[in-house]
Order: sequence, then structure tokens, then C-alpha cells
Amino acid sequence: MGAGSFLAESEAEDIMEQKEVSSRKPFLGSLIMFISYFVSGLVPLLPYQFLEGDQALKTSIILSILALVCLGFIGAKVAKINMGKNILRMVIIGGLAIVIGILVGSITT
Repeated sequence: MGAGSFLAESEAEDIMEQKEVSSRKPFLGSLIMFISYFVSGLVPLLPYQFLEGDQALKTSIILSILALVCLGFIGAKVAKINMGKNILRMVIIGGLAIVIGILVGSITT
């Protein structure tokens, strides 16, 4: 969650640097954040509904990395910033969060 928060704040800063600060409606912003976290939370969990064991884990990792690439692409388009740099930042930070989650999960089981 810390990695997600960091990436969200980075994206928000990038967008604000490109535009004048506008008056955002708090309800709309919170609704978008809720939907984003909900959908993002489903991506790594969904394979476990249809697959088992190592196949579910591998599929979950692949789908999560693809989701990070998509988020990096969309964020770069919205903020009008360097696409490659933004995608790389998302994949590296999100990928580290994935690795840490897997390591912690393997230690506790």
C-alpha cells in the first residue's frame, strides 16, 4: 500500500506541474481513488479464483506487471510526461512491492 500511495502521489505531482491547480471535488476524487484501489486489488487476486498453486502465482505476477505498465502509460498520457520513464518507475516500484509481498508471504507460511 505504501508503494501504491507513493506512485499515486508522484502521479498527482506530475499532473499538477503540468496544469494550474484546479478545484477538485472531494467526492469525485475519493470515488476515483476507491475504484482504482478496488480494481487494482482485484488484478493480483483474480487468477486465484480460476487457477491453483504456482500457475495462479505466475499469472498473478504477470497480470500485475501488465497492470503497472498500463497505469504508467495512462499516467504519462494524462500528465504529458515521459512515457518510458513513467512506465519504468511504475514497474520498478510496483515490482519491488510484488517481490517483498512474495517474500513476506513465503516466510509466514
